[in-house]
Amino acid sequence: MSGIPIEDERERIRDANPIEDVVAEYVDLVRRGNVFKGLCPFHPDSNPSMDVNPQRQTYRCWSCGEHGDVYSFIQMIEGVEFPEAKQKLADRVGIEVHQYRSERGREQENEQDFRILERAANWFQRQFQAETGSAARSYLQSRGFDDSTLARFRIGYAPPGWSHLNDDLGLLGDEAVDVRRRAFQLGLLKEKDGGRYYDAFRDRIIFPILDYRRERVIGFGGRHLGSAELASGDAPPKYINSPESKVFSKKRVLYGRREGRLEISRERRVILCEGYTDVMMAHQYGFPTAVATLGTAFTDEHVVVLKRLVSHVDLILDGDEAGQMAAERACERFMGTGLEVRVVILDDGVDPCDLLLQEQGKQRFEELLESGVDPIEFIVKQIQGRHPGQGASAAQQMMEEISRVVLDPYHDQQVALEAAAGQVARVIGVTEPMILADHMRLRQQRSPRRMAPANSESTQKSRLPDEEEAILVAMMRDPDQAELLLKLRPVELWSDPLRRSLAIRIGQLGRNLDPVHIEDDDEKSLYLDLDARVDRENEITADDDRESVRYNTSLDLVRAFLTDMNGRTGIGKKDSQRTIDINKAIQSMDLDRESHQNPSLLLQIINRFEGGKKSDAPAR
Repeated sequence: MSGIPIEDERERIRDANPIEDVVAEYVDLVRRGNVFKGLCPFHPDSNPSMDVNPQRQTYRCWSCGEHGDVYSFIQMIEGVEFPEAKQKLADRVGIEVHQYRSERGREQENEQDFRILERAANWFQRQFQAETGSAARSYLQSRGFDDSTLARFRIGYAPPGWSHLNDDLGLLGDEAVDVRRRAFQLGLLKEKDGGRYYDAFRDRIIFPILDYRRERVIGFGGRHLGSAELASGDAPPKYINSPESKVFSKKRVLYGRREGRLEISRERRVILCEGYTDVMMAHQYGFPTAVATLGTAFTDEHVVVLKRLVSHVDLILDGDEAGQMAAERACERFMGTGLEVRVVILDDGVDPCDLLLQEQGKQRFEELLESGVDPIEFIVKQIQGRHPGQGASAAQQMMEEISRVVLDPYHDQQVALEAAAGQVARVIGVTEPMILADHMRLRQQRSPRRMAPANSESTQKSRLPDEEEAILVAMMRDPDQAELLLKLRPVELWSDPLRRSLAIRIGQLGRNLDPVHIEDDDEKSLYLDLDARVDRENEITADDDRESVRYNTSLDLVRAFLTDMNGRTGIGKKDSQRTIDINKAIQSMDLDRESHQNPSLLLQIINRFEGGKKSDAPAR
């Protein structure tokens, strides 16, 4: 490990990559005075609205507002996190990155896995092009796929039989034993009793799954062509995917993201489909922002990925019962995330692939995307369908589900909650105040305030992940605040396991934390992403304001703590005095936030009122 300081290495890479040169590799730039002008790649732009400033080494679009330095430009245009952007810029100028490198042994193992996966992908492609792949080629041609699409997505074929790929790996001589073992771990081979291996993919069209950061194969999907039954007599599963491995996690991967990364970055929008062939056909017909989950349910991790990647999601799913259920579950995960989502449900029995192949299919597809409904409207109508009838009981059951599923995710966002209630009201034909009143009553019944103090598990688990991120940023700005912040928001009650792990690490190591201490790639990526955010915010914050920004989160949380404590006092004489003391403390903070920018002082204030004890010391 090099002793180069983190900041020095980052600056050395930045200095070696003039932003005007990097941006010019993606955008045509024309000099206008002290800046370069070009069409913004992050939104549809017909009149050059992006400035690139060589003196400041920054870019800014005056239309969509995207701005930053060379690192943030690469993150946006390539759809990668800070570590990958840094590595890409370092590779561009031949600088070896010493910081943030994984443990050498682990990195070498991953590279071996990537080589095995690449070898397998090439082997599957050769089988697809050979005589043995004629049935697979005929099937895909009958579905309307052209040769360029099949080549772009590197489509392959696994022939029937038990040991074709296994035999190919056996040609590696002395390496074969280790390669087969690793191929088994990657899901390319399976193991019989006695330790003998056989092919996991048999008589299947193969869909290689690529890492969005680099064009590396990380896994495979396979569609069975139906030539053989299992030993039990049952038909094999129609689709199978590679299992979870060190280099592949289904719950975070979106098929087609790599192939459409530039268009997704430019439009800040994705079309979320159900399957591999839907994505391929959408790309073939000029919709390169189409992506899909890998035959798995839409997960919270997918939401996190999309929030970092886009601002708009078109959710397009089959019209059968399974498709509608999948759409509803996905919409529930989008509630309260801030993403703009539209839902398109196709006719029963029709998928995007079939639709696009119809006469004027592309035009019809575009019209459907334009006509998508809001997810709140979609979910409310689904709930209405589950509670038919005009009676009070049906109405009560319907409202209870709407309150829990649709409105609860907005409970900490008053403006958004009122907007959501307005949408619900329009769908079911009542007034917004009625919806809000019913929701507040039902929410109190589910979790009465008097039964849930501020630090209770039920309250903590309902807090938005954005608050957890704000706490992490505050601790990274000043690790001395960690004790205070983690007292107010105990990590065991955090909703996001990645943020929880990083919070524990900052709490333990404080100012001694270095990315080399973080072995998990996702946690390291989160740390570096937040670290870059702190740097960018520091750059645009006046020196006089940085101290107040540093303590904003702590002060806001302590004030919220005091307000909550105030709401849980009784009505006796001692309680009345306690209310007065708390109000004085709140007033003191509001009038003079600067003098409260001290973690030790804020801890004293919390300890003073925690547990119902009253101090004789005056409030500051």
